[in-house]
Amino acid sequence: MLSLLKKNVKKLCRLYKPKTNKSNFIFSSSVSVITHLSSQALRLASNLILTRLLAPELFGIMSVIWVLITGLNLVSDIGLQQHFIYSKNSENRSYQQTIWSMQIIRGLLISIFLIFISFILYKLNNAGVFQHTSVYANTSLPVYIALMALYPLINGFLSINYYILRKKLLLVKIAKIDLTSQVIGLFVTILLAYIYKNIYALIIGSIFTEFLKVIISHRFNSTKTLKFGVNKNDVKEIFEYGKWIALSSISGFLLRNGDKLILGGLISAKLLGIYSIAFFLVNAIRELVMKLGTTVIFPSLSKVAKDNPTGLSDTYYRIRNVVDKITFLIFGILFFASNSIVDILYDARYEQAGWMLKILSISILFISYTLSSQCFLSIGKSRYISHVLTIRIIIFITLLPLFYNLYGLIGALYIIALNPLVSVIGNLYYMKKTKLLQITKEIKNYHFILIGLISGYFLELFLKSMLNIPNVK
Repeated sequence: MLSLLKKNVKKLCRLYKPKTNKSNFIFSSSVSVITHLSSQALRLASNLILTRLLAPELFGIMSVIWVLITGLNLVSDIGLQQHFIYSKNSENRSYQQTIWSMQIIRGLLISIFLIFISFILYKLNNAGVFQHTSVYANTSLPVYIALMALYPLINGFLSINYYILRKKLLLVKIAKIDLTSQVIGLFVTILLAYIYKNIYALIIGSIFTEFLKVIISHRFNSTKTLKFGVNKNDVKEIFEYGKWIALSSISGFLLRNGDKLILGGLISAKLLGIYSIAFFLVNAIRELVMKLGTTVIFPSLSKVAKDNPTGLSDTYYRIRNVVDKITFLIFGILFFASNSIVDILYDARYEQAGWMLKILSISILFISYTLSSQCFLSIGKSRYISHVLTIRIIIFITLLPLFYNLYGLIGALYIIALNPLVSVIGNLYYMKKTKLLQITKEIKNYHFILIGLISGYFLELFLKSMLNIPNVK
């Protein structure tokens, strides 16, 4: 089973790109996969340690804070990085200065909004608006949010060199920046958690990690020091390019984080913390595909779209062929072995994450279909993504609270897991409209779902027999 996964990861690194840059693409794909897997391994290791040092409700509170930060990040996303990769003016100093300045302004605005949100929550809490069992009823939550306002403010000063490295696919240097800051940051977070055993360890650790990342990014001085200032023509072009991305980002935020935003007002901090553990395990797979999409696949498809438009569909499906196999196999394994995996990794306080993980694993089936959005971006059709996500978010925010009221948390989790199916249908429609759809290649790997389920079933039997884990819950 593991050898089959390794084989497909290696195949991913041998996918085609225009011959002049093929070796660079293979190397970049390899680095992106290895870096992300390393990052996820570090996060998992720290997660396992921190869940033994800190109470589940602390992770529930932090998940709400991260939802707010992520939400404001995406609401204000006008595609600065995407435009930098897409633009022919990326070597122009005036353009670089505009991008960096807009990034700083964006970080400042996000921080101001976070402080404003903390104030509003404080007033609402005093007015008794929230149920006393919900996460939002925590009287200290406004203070925690205000402290975390430092995070986006610091992030706004990330060096423009970080964008340059991404455009040139110099991902080894990107990996050095990301992994160095992450390793040191995690060490500091774990040390603080061991000493103080409270939520401030998570807050201070997060802020310190981002501060370190910004400092390191400025060490890669491929450009001269930039001054604050904007070019009106560049700003207009960026906003024109990014207006659909902003709408897509808002919809994407509500889909990826709306679950925690809504559940935060319905369930306790402890139960939300347990849910966040199950979500973390599934989301690691989603993030890997998204990471490949933004760092390697999008720049590569953009290159193909410009140099060889007729080859865009074939290039996309060569990538999909590998990603489908990997995600279908992982779905099957998690679906059957979820309870045992949680029992092995976490203590009894997080036992309920097992059945949550089983339901959420269904969403992995749809992950590879999100790659079609990179095709739309590469041909300048970002509005297609917005259209699909808008429909999906309307369905999501309508059905999630409804199914929670009708069937409890189980009903809500099935809506969360199955909602990506709306994007699959919408993306297939637009793939056909852009004449990129090849239906036979869409369904050629469905048998890997069965292989994954069989593998997961036998893995579950093995884990129960070897580790004396109780019967499947």
